[in-house]
Amino acid sequence: MQTHAKNKKIYLARVLLTVMCIAMLVFIFSNSLKAGDESSAQSAGLVKTVQKVVGFFAPNSWVATATGEAFEKLHAIVRTIAHFSEFALLGALCSWCYRAYTIEKAYFFVVVFFVLLIPVVDEFLQTLTIGRVADIYDVWIDSAGGAVGILFALGTLWIAKKIRRK
Repeated sequence: MQTHAKNKKIYLARVLLTVMCIAMLVFIFSNSLKAGDESSAQSAGLVKTVQKVVGFFAPNSWVATATGEAFEKLHAIVRTIAHFSEFALLGALCSWCYRAYTIEKAYFFVVVFFVLLIPVVDEFLQTLTIGRVADIYDVWIDSAGGAVGILFALGTLWIAKKIRRK
C-alpha cells in the first residue's frame, strides 16, 4: 500500500513539474515574440510597480524618484533581473523535473544543455519580431540565471536527500 501511495506522489510530481517547465517555456517564448514597443511598455509598467513598492518603504530613494535617464537605468536593471530570474526558475524546474523521472546522474548534462540552449533560441526568436534584436548580453544573463537555478535545485535535492537519511 505504501508503494502505491509513493508511486502516486512520484507520478503527480512528474506531471506537475513537466507542466510547470512547459508553462515557463511558453512564458519565456511568448515574451520574446512580443513586439518591441509592447515589450518595453510591459517592462516599464513593471518598473513603475517596483518604484511604488520601493517608494512605500523608501520614498526618497533614487529608485522611487527615478525619471528620465535614471528611469532608463532602473529599467535596464529591472529587465536584467527579470531575465536572470525567469531563467533561474527554468533551470530549477528542469532540474527538479529531471530528478522526478530518474536518479540517474549520467544524463544530467541534457538538463544543462537544454537550459543553456533556451537563451540562444529565445534571442533568435526576438530577431523574428518587429522592433526586437538579439543581444548576446541577454544570452549571458539568461545562461547565468539558468546555471544558478540548476545549482539551487541541486542544493535543494542534496538537502532533501540528507533529511531523508536521518
